[in-house]
Amino acid sequence: MINQRVTSVFAADAAAERAVDTAGSRTLVAFPAGGASLSGTGIFADRIMAKLAEMQKTSHTQHAQDAAIVLPAETVRLLHVDLPVTGRRARIAALPFAVEDRISIPIERAHVALCQSTGTGAVLAAVVDRDAMARLGAPVVPVLPETLAIPAPLPDASGRPVWAVWRDGSKAVIRQSDGSGFGLRADMLEMAWSRAGQPAVISYGAALPKALGAQDRSAAPPPPEARDLAVDLRQGDFAPQGAGWARPLRAVAAMAVLGALAHLGLAVADLAALRDIARDVTQQTQAELSRRVPGVSLSAGAQAIGARLAPPTATGQGSGFLPLLARAADPLLIDAPPVTLRRLTWSAADGLLRMQVEASGLQDLQQIERLLGDAGLEVTSGVATASDGAARAELTLSGGQP
Repeated sequence: MINQRVTSVFAADAAAERAVDTAGSRTLVAFPAGGASLSGTGIFADRIMAKLAEMQKTSHTQHAQDAAIVLPAETVRLLHVDLPVTGRRARIAALPFAVEDRISIPIERAHVALCQSTGTGAVLAAVVDRDAMARLGAPVVPVLPETLAIPAPLPDASGRPVWAVWRDGSKAVIRQSDGSGFGLRADMLEMAWSRAGQPAVISYGAALPKALGAQDRSAAPPPPEARDLAVDLRQGDFAPQGAGWARPLRAVAAMAVLGALAHLGLAVADLAALRDIARDVTQQTQAELSRRVPGVSLSAGAQAIGARLAPPTATGQGSGFLPLLARAADPLLIDAPPVTLRRLTWSAADGLLRMQVEASGLQDLQQIERLLGDAGLEVTSGVATASDGAARAELTLSGGQP
């Protein structure tokens, strides 16, 4: 049998300094400084290790997970997110937008990982500071938070959420009925519980403050759930490159090669179909352009089209509207994916061009924003929304560096 190994990484007391504001449905999470030292007891990692050992014994597959890196609950926040988007890739792309207003660090500093689906239109997401993930290097084993050592408790009889709390010394780890969870200093627990609306509490570890009225089940705490231990935070920029926690499967690799050869013919056919679609779209665009701006063709260039589209009275002497519109038109008309301009406004006072754009998905909106930035424009993106097969966002443009 393969030896079970679980590497546990714990944050020092300074790492527990975080802002947890669970009033209503909003939770703000602050992450520890990147330079915090590491220490801890390992009780949660031990529970995860025991469950992995049990799963390995009962596994019917040749290769079983034999190692894991367990991050401290103080550094990872599990969030229950309403995400009415189908498809794993689409959900991963939409997750940063869905959690951006629920964390206290810039979204650029956060690594957001999709953990699992928890119901219709809802997912469980993990948010961790990118620096914390980067300090792990390139692990070849799964990375998961120690919060998953505690199963999510069932709601109470009236359907209200319940907290499962495990206190270990000066640290407390909390798991909620919707699967979300976090860790904090034990002396902050009562404040966080009060702000969350004083939910019912189940205690699995050391005694909790009497004000919480916890049910003591420390004599027989339930083991972690196998579904939770399938989580791996190595996603996106931190996804393993050609290596994972299972041994290489040569037969699968061979089948992948055969599959690639079989799909080559389909790819050629798809390319021809895409060319036909592009030709049709060009013709449709030219027809619409001719209807709106007679005498102008797509070959005239973005600047000529932008000049004809701009109302003569929209700008005054010396206005930067037309140059800014022309610079934005080039990437939108030439390089960007299909996009619809829903609204366009110009503020001469501060030199800002605001446009509401619509594309087929959030990934297309991100590509449009990137193309505008590559054109030297300063782009500020508002909250993006996705519904009815389309995604919308308001972009604010300023001159930047031409």
